[in-house]
Amino acid sequence: SSGLRWVAFAAASPTTFLAGADFKELGALDAEGAYAFSAMGQSFFGRLRQSRLWLVACVQGACMGGGLDFALSCDYRIASPAAKFYHPGPKLGLFTGWGGTAALPRRSGRAFGALLAGEVLPAREARAAGWIEELASDPVKRAITRAKSSSRLDLARLKRLRRAQGLPLSVAL
Repeated sequence: SSGLRWVAFAAASPTTFLAGADFKELGALDAEGAYAFSAMGQSFFGRLRQSRLWLVACVQGACMGGGLDFALSCDYRIASPAAKFYHPGPKLGLFTGWGGTAALPRRSGRAFGALLAGEVLPAREARAAGWIEELASDPVKRAITRAKSSSRLDLARLKRLRRAQGLPLSVAL
């Protein structure tokens, strides 16, 4: 629909938002397959970032690995206080092909250290590190409130300006 402006992503499970890759599946890939898998993920997340829609990750529970890559590709992240964030790649000797290990260090020094150490960050620490923008007991309800309050904003233009200027989203909204 041309009137669609926001898309909120949430999991049906209260314990896991997105967990990322299946290591058995990844282990079965040869070099060409691994390259194609990486390219597919980068292309998908690139399309998310370029979308005219405002994409919101509503995180409850665990958000790790490729799931964190997905959340970072969204325009805004709202997490419940019980959410936990983690990127196991560096601890396993892996640099993900979908962008999380590249995106997190750009968010803050704390995020970079947590990434390299393979730390699990509780939601409050993830907020302080810049991994998420907002905490809410009901992330989906908060996303709906945000969507309603932005009815007069040109979100596509805001996304372009934010990318070009590096504005924090709290300032942009």
